[in-house]
Amino acid sequence: MYQKLTVLTWVCRLFIAGLFIYAGAIKVIDPLTFAKQINAYQILPDHLINYAAIMLPWIELYAGFAMLLPVRHLRTAGTVLCLGMLLIFVGAQISVLDRGLVIECGCFGKSEQVSWPGVCKRVAYVFLAGLSLVGPYSDRDRA
Repeated sequence: MYQKLTVLTWVCRLFIAGLFIYAGAIKVIDPLTFAKQINAYQILPDHLINYAAIMLPWIELYAGFAMLLPVRHLRTAGTVLCLGMLLIFVGAQISVLDRGLVIECGCFGKSEQVSWPGVCKRVAYVFLAGLSLVGPYSDRDRA
């Protein structure tokens, strides 16, 4: 059981880390498009949109890479950061759907429109990120 949980934890961790590394890298390449996508959500004040478009992709990259580090507290911090961002993203997308806006998600550059199936997919990512937090750690990590 211990070994199966360890494998499941690492699979979840690798998936979520890869997701954030990929999403962050795409947005770092084209911050202007990402700023337009953030603006379409109509959540942030105008003066914060460019800051968010520049900072958020780097935070996604760092959090994704932190999830892969061998140091437990850094790995946990990266996972908690990814989990928090996912919860914010889900909330923002639900807000968009509630207000009847038809916009691109902005998750992976030019991507799908915000939709309920997309929200469900991101809720599944929240679950996977949570699973990557609960797995057992090796004795080496406990030292």
